[in-house]
Amino acid sequence: MEIVWCFDVSTAKQYDFNLNGVFSKIADAFPKELHLLKVTSQDLKDSFLQGFSVIGFIDGEAVCHTRLIHLIDNWFELGGTYVCPEHRNQQINHKMYRIFLPKHSEKDIIATTTNPASLRVGQDIGFVTIQRKRLPEEVWRASCTCPAKKIGTNNPEFCKLAFGKSTRETGLCYFRVTPETAERHNLG
Repeated sequence: MEIVWCFDVSTAKQYDFNLNGVFSKIADAFPKELHLLKVTSQDLKDSFLQGFSVIGFIDGEAVCHTRLIHLIDNWFELGGTYVCPEHRNQQINHKMYRIFLPKHSEKDIIATTTNPASLRVGQDIGFVTIQRKRLPEEVWRASCTCPAKKIGTNNPEFCKLAFGKSTRETGLCYFRVTPETAERHNLG
């Protein structure tokens, strides 16, 4: 199974990938996923055109995607990570992060998740799990965009899922940073 990684329009043209169809397909899949927040196909397209995303294709079909979302200054959130259900548990997410993140190593990158599988992938590739309040306040606040129904409050300050704040043992939201970000900000 060979994955073709698509970072730009020229690669999409070379392989005749229908990017608009791909962005719609991925955006349509998000509401079916418990751990993903709503995204539009235009959001995905904008990230791609800015060089902030990657799509993995197998036999011409988009099977995975991830992107960076600009928060503030040099801070970005790794978000919109998706692997088609029929391609899960094949290390595709690992491969995607390993090819994508080094292209952005100069950026300060956080990744948040309530998904135990995503947490394990991050651990495997060296993400550093931290309490959200160890980040600059404007960074974690920019990242805390979950709906009130999910976090149990209208104010992210009192999020019921925040790792390091919540007394819950399951369903927590973990904040992780890339190893490079941890080193730059002494978060290790």
